[in-house]
Amino acid sequence: MKEDLAKLYKADLEYNAANPMFSDKDDEMLGERKQGYYAKIDDQNGRKFLCHTFDNGHCYFMNPNTNKLMQFMELRPDIFLHKFVETYMANFVAANTVDAFANVTIDTQFDEVNVNKGDVAVVKFELDREEISLLMSLPAFNLPELGLKLVDGISRLCKYCSFQMFVSDADASVSDALVKAGAEPAEGEENMYEITDNFKLA
Repeated sequence: MKEDLAKLYKADLEYNAANPMFSDKDDEMLGERKQGYYAKIDDQNGRKFLCHTFDNGHCYFMNPNTNKLMQFMELRPDIFLHKFVETYMANFVAANTVDAFANVTIDTQFDEVNVNKGDVAVVKFELDREEISLLMSLPAFNLPELGLKLVDGISRLCKYCSFQMFVSDADASVSDALVKAGAEPAEGEENMYEITDNFKLA
């Protein structure tokens, strides 16, 4: 069994190193970024473990002193939702050279992803992992067609991770486009819409 675990770990090490899914940034929850995985010391009931979390969701616990493999688990994809959003946004910005995205930076935490242009938030994502929902705010974005494409792409990530998705603080033109595409007004909230299966791009 331990030999099988060692083979699986070696295969993950090689595969994820050659096919990294996420950026080279460290992650506040997942740990220090390596080539295709994250490493951190985890403390469970006073016992310390070295934890390697690979981009494909495979997670290994090891003795931090000997690096001996002790346990394997497969994580749900929602653990990586903030990293999926970060990666998607980086690609979206690179593919759409509009003024709104000129010289933006992407700042990612475990429960938040911010796309900022200087001090101005262009797009903001807040993840509520207890409520299993993502709130996407568009405070400085007035491009309806591009906004719909962005919402559609993020909604696919949310669906993959079984998260509800809401959009708020959108420009009037974007809000109108969202409603026409099937976004549903959130009950009791102003300028907030839920993105359900009824949301369809024309």
